[in-house]
Amino acid sequence: MDNSKEPSARWFTGSGIYRHVWLVKTNKLHIDRYGVYVTTSSITEDNAAVEINTQVLNGLEDSKEFTLVNKVYDANNQLVAEHQSQAKVLGNKEQKIHQNLTVSNPNLWSPENPYLYTLKTEVRLNDEVVDEVSTNMGIRSIKFTADNGFFLNGENIKLKGVNNHSDLGALGAAMNDKVLERRLKILKEMGCNAIRTAHNPPSTVLLDLCDKMGFMVMDEAFDEWIESWPFGNKKKEGKAEFGYHLYFDEWAEKDLTELIRRDRNHPSIVLWSVGNEIPDACFEEGTERLKVLMDVVRREDATRPITCGITHMHLANESGFASLLDVTGYNGGGGSAFMYEKDKETYPERKFVATEVPHTFQTRGVYQSKSWVRGKNPLGGIMEVPDLTEEEVFGEISKYYSSSYDNSMVRISARDSWRRTRDFPYMAGNLDGQVSII
Repeated sequence: MDNSKEPSARWFTGSGIYRHVWLVKTNKLHIDRYGVYVTTSSITEDNAAVEINTQVLNGLEDSKEFTLVNKVYDANNQLVAEHQSQAKVLGNKEQKIHQNLTVSNPNLWSPENPYLYTLKTEVRLNDEVVDEVSTNMGIRSIKFTADNGFFLNGENIKLKGVNNHSDLGALGAAMNDKVLERRLKILKEMGCNAIRTAHNPPSTVLLDLCDKMGFMVMDEAFDEWIESWPFGNKKKEGKAEFGYHLYFDEWAEKDLTELIRRDRNHPSIVLWSVGNEIPDACFEEGTERLKVLMDVVRREDATRPITCGITHMHLANESGFASLLDVTGYNGGGGSAFMYEKDKETYPERKFVATEVPHTFQTRGVYQSKSWVRGKNPLGGIMEVPDLTEEEVFGEISKYYSSSYDNSMVRISARDSWRRTRDFPYMAGNLDGQVSII
């Protein structure tokens, strides 16, 4: 990655090759890149209906007749379902093949039971296997409702999550599988069951680990589109001078398509997010851009709802942006955490999720018992954060270091934020503020 022009984002994204790279060699007749797409159209206690769409490419001049075989194996590597189809693909063309399988007595994926099946897809030419792809798959159902939040496999549960940037904190941007696994283990021990991939396409390592360890994922694409914050007359300059706004018109649909196709087989993913705190949400132009991106997501995967983390929710309500989303994401930085009750009355059919609250900053090893609250919420209202003691116990520490207690530099504390998510049945969950665990 060439990151020589700075700033290119609101944080350092890394430079060079900082994720795993693979060189894939295939036969001329082969399964397309991200060419296997598996879904479960219906699930009962006795059976799960599995649908598989496979895209096969023929790089040869002549047409080819071939056999497409899909096999499902359980966690013990026992074959539980199989389907074969005869197909034909023209020379230098592609062919999509649809198949249906039934898995009996399905073992459902969940955070408590992250059970994975393996789908093995083979292309056979004259009884010879010329290409093979293995795909981890999980069988589970998801549903978001306006009155009772989120359901997994028919059970009403809360998303208890954190934002997870793609770097490894002080260890840098280069992917280290073991460090990432350790981070997730710590989060699991804390009671976390969900991850928001803030605020760009995650590593496939993260998604594989979430599948295996049992984390539900909000997979997020962008931190900026085109517009700048609606302060004064500044527009169409994004959030960073050399940021994604320079490439949005040409690349947004292509990049989003690539993300969905790459990630759509992961059972851990329960939400697609098309942006984080997008200033475009405040303008009518942004609403039109949102429609285009939502069409891309639904074309590539209609099995999961679409959200966006919104700050300045009052402006996104006025523009119509917030109401277009399948699930409306509330970011607390602009005061959106205080708008749940009013918005529920105004938009009774809206589906709510807290995508980034609270905004609580903490410094490791620093403690202050007197609360220091950030500027008042511009929309009115504040969740008061009480002092822990009458006088400051740790008087030698400047208040400009944020306390490891959740009582400084906040508009709403972690405790108050979670209570609001917990106590409102229509809140699907809390995907919380950014976290850095090394």
